[in-house]
Amino acid sequence: MWQLFSRRQQQKSIFIVIFGLFITSLIGFFLLIKILNSDDIKTVYLTSFKSSLSRCHCSKSSLIIFNHGECFFDQPVCYPGFIGDQCEIKLKNETYRSHCPIDTHKIQWTRSLIKQTKKKCLQSKYAQQEWNISCIFLCFYHRLTGITQIPSIFWHKSLNNELDYWKENPMIIDDRLQEHVEGFYGYKIIPLKINSIVEIGAGPFTQVQYLLTPFRLIKQITLIEPNALNYMKLNNCAYRGGYLRGYPISIIAESIEIIMKNRRQEKSFLNSSKYYSALISINVIEHVNDALEYFRGLYDLLEDNGLLIFHERWFDYPQQGDCVLQNAEYLHPIRITKWIIDRFLNQFETLYINFNRTKRQIYSPCFEQGVYFIGRKKSNCV
Repeated sequence: MWQLFSRRQQQKSIFIVIFGLFITSLIGFFLLIKILNSDDIKTVYLTSFKSSLSRCHCSKSSLIIFNHGECFFDQPVCYPGFIGDQCEIKLKNETYRSHCPIDTHKIQWTRSLIKQTKKKCLQSKYAQQEWNISCIFLCFYHRLTGITQIPSIFWHKSLNNELDYWKENPMIIDDRLQEHVEGFYGYKIIPLKINSIVEIGAGPFTQVQYLLTPFRLIKQITLIEPNALNYMKLNNCAYRGGYLRGYPISIIAESIEIIMKNRRQEKSFLNSSKYYSALISINVIEHVNDALEYFRGLYDLLEDNGLLIFHERWFDYPQQGDCVLQNAEYLHPIRITKWIIDRFLNQFETLYINFNRTKRQIYSPCFEQGVYFIGRKKSNCV
């Protein structure tokens, strides 16, 4: 009888101990949740997240996609309709985008879908208030970054319209060449000896041609222009015979997005890619398919300490660009904000920077904001 009583007491004691441990664990769990939700811990978490982006993006030209955004020089850039440090928060109050399909960056844009979406946005008073002429492009607009990416169907249309424009204007022999010479103060800071230089988005005339003087030695010149082979059929093309002011040139008739895709494959399998000692890109961004890939491409093509010669404009909101860029659906759909340009230029040591408006811009009825920049690329992993 005593043994039975003792055994029951023992079982009761074990139950009390287990129950006590359970209560203690439960209290500890709720305390941990409370601590993790505190502002201090959130700050540490966000700092840790940004640090992890920097490590994973040490190769700054890498394409790293997560949730509803992607890495852009150590910073998350969210797709339209999303915000947050990991682009995990879906915006629900963007009435001016109510006509847009869900996850616009994931779906396949067809002519039928474009027609349906355009019809809806033309009937939306919110979309019309935001951008009445090109309201369909609000589907690709983010207030922080602007319009950085568009579906290929729009880009190909813009590319063809650009070619038609130069065909219809055979007497034009340069694309504001002297205006950019003014913006760069005569390119006086450019060294007289350059081993290799590449121009991105050369158009039919190029900007690099101004650097080709008897006093400057440039050993190798490369032009990257998706329309190059078509431009070379025009009488006013500056490199029509494969020469630019008497200098032999190499031509890559591909978009920067395709070049970046190929370079990533080369690095994965061959671990070798071509790098240039200097790169020039002037007023190209409004012509590209993907502005983020364009900027990654500029960075990736340059060797460490390579020279960047760069000019671009930005717009606080997309409709602001209509005066100078015309209808977005016709020629220039990409409209970026200054945030994107600042993030990109932070990867370079500044040698020359000019935010002043050129003479043409001063007397122009259109409001333009831009930067003329020359700098040297910082090391890949700073």
